[in-house]
Amino acid sequence: MPPAPAAKPVRLSSLFDQPNGFDTIRLLAASAVILSHGFVLTGAPEPLDHLTGGQATIGTLAVSAFFAISGFLIPASYDRGGIARYAVKRARRILPALVVAVLLCAMVLGPLATQLPVGAYFADPATWRFLGHALFLPVGYDLPGVFADHPLSAVNGSLWSLKYEVACYVLVPLALMLAPLRKAAVIAAWLASFAIARLVPPDAGGALYHLGQLAELFRFFGAGMLLYLYRAQIRLRPALAWLCLGVAGVGALTPLFNELAATLGAYALIAFAGLCGERFRQVTARGDISYGVYVLAFPIQQLLVPATLGFAMGGIVLGWLANALLALPLAYAAGALSWFLVERPALGGSAARHGAGPLARSG
Repeated sequence: MPPAPAAKPVRLSSLFDQPNGFDTIRLLAASAVILSHGFVLTGAPEPLDHLTGGQATIGTLAVSAFFAISGFLIPASYDRGGIARYAVKRARRILPALVVAVLLCAMVLGPLATQLPVGAYFADPATWRFLGHALFLPVGYDLPGVFADHPLSAVNGSLWSLKYEVACYVLVPLALMLAPLRKAAVIAAWLASFAIARLVPPDAGGALYHLGQLAELFRFFGAGMLLYLYRAQIRLRPALAWLCLGVAGVGALTPLFNELAATLGAYALIAFAGLCGERFRQVTARGDISYGVYVLAFPIQQLLVPATLGFAMGGIVLGWLANALLALPLAYAAGALSWFLVERPALGGSAARHGAGPLARSG
């Protein structure tokens, strides 16, 4: 009897042809952001920030994971349909839920929570500037008289990353339309992002600040893009994924944590989306609620701050945990409403099989 043929090596390209765990990973990342904001909003020290010497927080690491997943999946959207279809898909995925979240914050929560008379609230230019978040403008996160006595007065601080996500969306066709040079273009932009992220000082202002923020996040988005571009050559190996995750984790004790997370960690993240089991995938089988959770959780947590601060004031140093645990089910419910009432209808009633970021799907 002839020997059985050797099993064909599984490569990253297989993630586009089989069920994957990207939706569930994104939901876990959105949940990690809620946990991180539990510390920030109650004035408690953030453990990963302390461990890494200020290099990252649980929240920024989760957002970086979103960007790595987007970088891997978003280029497929461009390759499947060209730039016009690509732009329409990105707008249909990211804008509807964002517009709803911004309007709810400014037009509903603001008038109800402000310490100002309602007329004074609507007469303040800051109220109307806040609407600029729906257009990805670099405007403030406060609303007049809202949460003014909280440890942090921002109404929806989670919106900070969206303008950089959109900037990465713009970079995708600019790099990929250079067909013979697309890999070289992405590699060059990716390497430049590491240098810029290191060179821009943390206290930079204006355009330089935004360049530094974009560079920091493009380290992860660009890593995802490269994994996509080399998907036919890179193997999906469980042992390698765990090794990369372990080395990146140990890197938290070194000054190179973000660099290791954006390289080894990005591979581990994408690999686990293909290696995860059916039960893991089934967590989000009914819908991708992660984007709605991401854009709606912060104001929910702010509303819970007065109650959860009482835990700390009462001698129990768990205000951050109470805030996160109380917010999670409420944020999941809000995310589900956003998905079923806003996002899925905007996508034509059905979602594409492959997603990207909590901020987009590749569909």
